[in-house]
Amino acid sequence: MTTQKTGLHPRNRHHNRYDLAALCEACPTLSDFITLNPVGEQTINFGRPAGGKNAE
Repeated sequence: MTTQKTGLHPRNRHHNRYDLAALCEACPTLSDFITLNPVGEQTINFGRPAGGKNAE
């Protein structure tokens, strides 16, 4: 028997998406690693190691 995850805790601060515009304003080099996911939303390309490093 497996248990399904019900999601994040209701008060978890990571329920919403990142404010990528604000992040890119604070760290301009991050904009090079912004890409669109399959549903057309902006996301950080963590597949590129430098992208994750810039997101820290």
